[in-house]
Amino acid sequence: MNKLKITLAAVVSLLVFSVPVVVMAEGSSTSEMEAHQQEQQAEAQKKQQERKLEADKKLEEKKKELEEKKKELFKKACENRREEFKKRMEGISERSQKRMETFDKIAERVEAFDKEKNLNVENYTQLLADVKAKRLALHDAHEAAKASAESFTCEGDKPKANTEAFKTALQNEIEAFKAYKVSLKNLIAAVKTAATKAESETH
Repeated sequence: MNKLKITLAAVVSLLVFSVPVVVMAEGSSTSEMEAHQQEQQAEAQKKQQERKLEADKKLEEKKKELEEKKKELFKKACENRREEFKKRMEGISERSQKRMETFDKIAERVEAFDKEKNLNVENYTQLLADVKAKRLALHDAHEAAKASAESFTCEGDKPKANTEAFKTALQNEIEAFKAYKVSLKNLIAAVKTAATKAESETH
């Protein structure tokens, strides 16, 4: 009987003291699993970030490649049209030159007519000065448009810049033509009025 009690006491004691060891072992295993999972998650996030950076890099390279290809195609198209474009711009410039010469001749004839008839034109000095100033502005605008046409090139970003520069220069010349025409009309109207008045006074 005493033997049985000793045996039972030994079993109970063994169970009591072994439980903490099992619990400690289970706790240690759980911590290791959590740490392992965290490492896996960190590694997955790192790989995902690397893949994103690689994708962004490839996308940027693709954009640059497309941009370069676009520039090459534009340059090639520009070179194919360059001579035709320059001829067209030079043609516009030549027509402007002829119009300008026509206006100049009209201005000279009006001035000569006034001197020949010795007319008393109201504000003649101011009107003539304005005509000469507008004529000079037109000549400058015409030379700028002409230079823009002659300097056309397909290098780098120049084709687009040259085209825009010529459009701007041409628009400036058109505006200068309008101003010269208005000034010339004012002079002609004043001379005509003076001539009509002088003729009526002689009769």
